Amino acid sequence: MALINNKLSIADGCSLEGEYMTGSGNLLKVSFRCSDNDRKNLANTNCLLTISVGQKPHEGKYLYSTIKAISRKNFNSCTIMVCDTLQRHTMKLMDMSQDFTKQSYQLGTNWIERNQKYFNELAIPFHFVRWNSWLDHNRFKYYDSIVTELSQTSQEFSRSLHKEGMQFYNRIKKRIPNISKKACLQQSKIYLLEECAAMLIYVEEDFHFDIYPSKRNVALEIIYQNLIEPTQPEKLRPIALNFKGKVNRTVHEGCVNV
Repeated sequence: MALINNKLSIADGCSLEGEYMTGSGNLLKVSFRCSDNDRKNLANTNCLLTISVGQKPHEGKYLYSTIKAISRKNFNSCTIMVCDTLQRHTMKLMDMSQDFTKQSYQLGTNWIERNQKYFNELAIPFHFVRWNSWLDHNRFKYYDSIVTELSQTSQEFSRSLHKEGMQFYNRIKKRIPNISKKACLQQSKIYLLEECAAMLIYVEEDFHFDIYPSKRNVALEIIYQNLIEPTQPEKLRPIALNFKGKVNRTVHEGCVNV
């Protein structure tokens, strides 16, 4: 989302929309940030490219350069996870009385339509997965209950949710000084718990590496280290991205650009 007159508003992508690059001269230098062991074992595995709709690293030359970098790593396949309706929680800060499910889904549709041309250049098989596929999964409620209970029984996990929420609030209040702290913390927590529950579903899929421009947020990393890595260390290994050598800060507030 963008900020107009000190209010949050829905934006159909960013200023890079419509920009289409061909040829190596238009590519950014993209490097994978992962362990040396993971770097040696990328070939012949399946990757998950996680997309936060509306974020700059997932548009234009950044996205195109990412796709070219993925093509060079000899993955077997790439699944593009469009986290569109997940963003309904932070979009709700525009109006707490409204449901933004349809609007967030439409933003995902718009994103796919304007970026399909880039993915058509992937040298490996690919397909899109929308966020609703996790919400409609028959095990979502089960995993949601697990992470909700963990938020009530684990001080470490509870603190991580609060920490991420405060970082989210502090970013937004720089643009909107009168934004409700309570609402920001509430919507951030709902967002993160849903994200963590979904992670426990898609780990059941055959995804070996999870590619995202920045590091995982603390809450997701706790879920990964405690509930996934001990029994499935070969799944969802994290890969962060560097563009032109710059380290990207973690942004997990969906379409709220701060």
